[in-house]
Amino acid sequence: GFLPYWNSGSIGWPGTTTNILTNVHFPSNNRVYKNGVVVANTFTGGVYDTTNPNTAQILAVGSTTAGVNVSQGDFGEVILYNRPLSIGEREKIERYLAAKYGVTYTGFLPNHISSNRVWLDANSAYVTKDGSDKVSQWSDRSGYNNHAVQAAGALQPTWVTNVVNSNPVIRFDGAVNNVITFNDFAHPGAGVDGGVAWTAGEIAMILKKPVDPANAAKWGTWYFGTYPGGNGFWPATTGFVNDGFGSTSRHNAMGNPTANLAAWHIFGSSSIAGLWTNFINGFTFYSINSNTVAFNTAPRIGYSFATSGTYLDADLAEVTIFRSALSSEERSSLNYYFAKKYGITLATSDQHSTMTEDTAYAIPLSYTDPLGGFATACNVTGTTGGAAGACTCTSTGACSFTFTPTLNLNGVGAGTYTYTVTIGGTVYGPYTGAADITAVNDAPVISVLPSDMVYPL
Repeated sequence: GFLPYWNSGSIGWPGTTTNILTNVHFPSNNRVYKNGVVVANTFTGGVYDTTNPNTAQILAVGSTTAGVNVSQGDFGEVILYNRPLSIGEREKIERYLAAKYGVTYTGFLPNHISSNRVWLDANSAYVTKDGSDKVSQWSDRSGYNNHAVQAAGALQPTWVTNVVNSNPVIRFDGAVNNVITFNDFAHPGAGVDGGVAWTAGEIAMILKKPVDPANAAKWGTWYFGTYPGGNGFWPATTGFVNDGFGSTSRHNAMGNPTANLAAWHIFGSSSIAGLWTNFINGFTFYSINSNTVAFNTAPRIGYSFATSGTYLDADLAEVTIFRSALSSEERSSLNYYFAKKYGITLATSDQHSTMTEDTAYAIPLSYTDPLGGFATACNVTGTTGGAAGACTCTSTGACSFTFTPTLNLNGVGAGTYTYTVTIGGTVYGPYTGAADITAVNDAPVISVLPSDMVYPL
């Protein structure tokens, strides 16, 4: 149903150079990749039959229609699928073609995910700084121009070269209010997405602290939600991590992660209606089945709210923000991009879910696959402190099962579970998780004494 053609004005056809061109087409839009890099998000060089997508049409290479827009060039290989490939599937095919034909291949990048709206990379090409390396603008690579800026010299963070795996970082020192701000990008009238408000979102960033405090003063991270008392602390005074990305709430019961905050790690949060989730190094650290989506009209990174001691004390290497919650396959691809670039070991356990006593809870499962594939099946192999229902995966790789806690059981880590997932016929795991069960006061019960124990007054 779609007849694309390429020209120098749209994707920069380079003449005699060999290239891999991939067109991924959906009923509402399509994306074009050249050697693994997005070169067009929408494409106007073809015809798509919207009234009947299954209408039989002639498939042709070299011309859109007979004698029109004729191609000039050599074709080495053409592969056609009857559905859009996943990111992992597409990258496997493109890597095969690159190796076969000697093409320089970039591979997955964050803006390959269509919902990417902010992509901050500390590479010097995307940072505007002065002679002292003070940063006035951290430029957005997503294509949506959501740059992070700071005009006041005293508030500017510092660019530092060759810090993590030969990559530079942006340093926030925690002593002063180093902060970078964005224009509103999530509300009508903001000039992004046709003025349509965001109804979901996800953030993922690469960062580390100078030390891993078990009990420290509050260190603010960012303000992307609307909770009035500060949106995120990394960590808070208890050593716990708190966050409220894209939410009206700040989640204070996330716990003290086993991941070393003084080591480079992937930290992210996802917000959709009725579900808020936090991820560390590729796995779910915390989730809760209660959430109202809301985004701040003045988003920022560097502090949570203007109170002494809530400034960010960390190095940031990369920040990505999306206007949707990522699918498992998208998140897996993003995590492996980060892991390879920054030398991070992805987690194999430490998934946490929060639920209330005596209430069944649908637990979303985390997993990783080196090529960014997604699971087609899952299996819960064991539980303590509760019973597991059937484990299922959607067509996009989102897997979950229902955990029903033992009656009246509560406490941090009171329930545990292990599981495996199947990706491309291979079983991965076992992975482990913990259920933090919040106590609930039971309603009082009135017991009637036996009649022979009742005495008249």
